[in-house]
Amino acid sequence: MIGITLAAQQPSPDSMVEIDVTVVDSENQPLPGATVQISGKKQGVISDMDGRVKLWVDRGARVEFRYVGLKTVSVKVNKPLKGDILLEDDSSQLDQVVVTGYQRTTKRRTTGSVATLSAEDLKGSPTANLDMLMQGKVAGMDVKALSGRPGESAKVRIRGTNTITGNADPLWVVDGVPLQKDIPSISSSQVKAGDFNDIFTNGISGINPNDIESITVLKDASAAAIYGSRAAGGVIVITTKRGKEGKLNVNYSANVSIVTKPPHDANLMNSTEKLAWEQELWDEFSADRMANGLRYPVIGAVGQIRSGYGQYAGWTKEQQDAEISRLGEQSTDWYEELFQNSVSNSHYLSLSGGSDKTSYYVSLGYAKN
Repeated sequence: MIGITLAAQQPSPDSMVEIDVTVVDSENQPLPGATVQISGKKQGVISDMDGRVKLWVDRGARVEFRYVGLKTVSVKVNKPLKGDILLEDDSSQLDQVVVTGYQRTTKRRTTGSVATLSAEDLKGSPTANLDMLMQGKVAGMDVKALSGRPGESAKVRIRGTNTITGNADPLWVVDGVPLQKDIPSISSSQVKAGDFNDIFTNGISGINPNDIESITVLKDASAAAIYGSRAAGGVIVITTKRGKEGKLNVNYSANVSIVTKPPHDANLMNSTEKLAWEQELWDEFSADRMANGLRYPVIGAVGQIRSGYGQYAGWTKEQQDAEISRLGEQSTDWYEELFQNSVSNSHYLSLSGGSDKTSYYVSLGYAKN
């Protein structure tokens, strides 16, 4: 590299174009020592103390402007290039903030196996449960829904399913406070059914995903050095949003979701078809045995009417047929009664800001199903 500003002699204007620019950062401050590399050439130039670069290049050449920690800008020059070249900050994944039990650090300085999710990673999903929002976003972490009931806690596994105590649930830590206490006393039926809704270990259902700033998943055994044996199944550290110094910041988001009923009909019998089926059973298994004074099965409404059971005692054949016909006129489509399309909507509003002495963060959430 040549550490000076180059200004070539005046070449032919038809084959060469002039570059006379100043390389600046996002705060419009000049960047001395920024590298300017011409595509296809090994050597390049760097900007002077004022961030200025002046040189002539071939028409149509591609020029790259680089600076450590900033995004590279590539420009194809077909005409004279003048003014400022802005290089934006390069937010690398290696510099993601990792929150442990002791400190805040970055991935680059962390030796353990960790994964970090930011607030941006949790956006764009209609799922309201925090555990289901993490599904498919962290390598090595298994998230499964136990049922389709609203608000049902998911089964989260970070370090496998085999443990000494039989409890493979991860430890949830919200703003430095562990949510898991000692293993509670539950019945064997709850364990077999996987019904852990009433246990304090799954106490994250009250956290609004919109209030979360970052999630750090500690996956290896080094987490036990911080949280002890409770971290045998891994640790999920949640950091919520806080007020920041600056002007008032208003954030509003809304979500509307529509869930349709199951597309396949159960193909159930209506009243007329069911009564006809009961009549066939009566004719085949019960009518002759009743006439011969033997014991016979009584199935459904038709069996009760034909056998004269209860209120139907002493009825004539015409009365029985009229009652069966009346019952056949009343039918309920239970598929339509049990299932219907549902519409749910949620709204979230947050206010944050403050001065150098005090700061605030207020959030409001509303949901309707």
